[in-house]
Amino acid sequence: MNRKTNKQTSYKKLLITACYGLFITLFMELSSEHLLAEEAQLSNRLPGRTIYLSHCALCHGPEGKGDGRMEALIRNPPPYNLTQSTRPASYLKNIITNGGASLSRSAQMPVWKDELTSTEIEALAIYLLTLRE
Repeated sequence: MNRKTNKQTSYKKLLITACYGLFITLFMELSSEHLLAEEAQLSNRLPGRTIYLSHCALCHGPEGKGDGRMEALIRNPPPYNLTQSTRPASYLKNIITNGGASLSRSAQMPVWKDELTSTEIEALAIYLLTLRE
């Protein structure tokens, strides 16, 4: 009877170890997929973020809240808080491309079509949408 109990205990330990191993494997796989998805999302936003930081943050601030270093000089109207924008990507691309005056907005918002490519403007508009999150 003692041998039978030892054998059953061994099987239970083996089963527990196998289940634990399976759990760890599944957990690692799911975590890996989640990280890859996050990385893909970040890499899609990264080009726009880089453009934003080099062309827009001076006025709109690093997080798009309208609190950039130029805020003290641009008062009427002040730089827009982009986190509050509800405009679609098409509008954002238009104002980036043609400047604020073309849409009866602030003439302080420059025209970027001569400095940025259409691909860069698209990436920037996509990034601006993420500031709302």
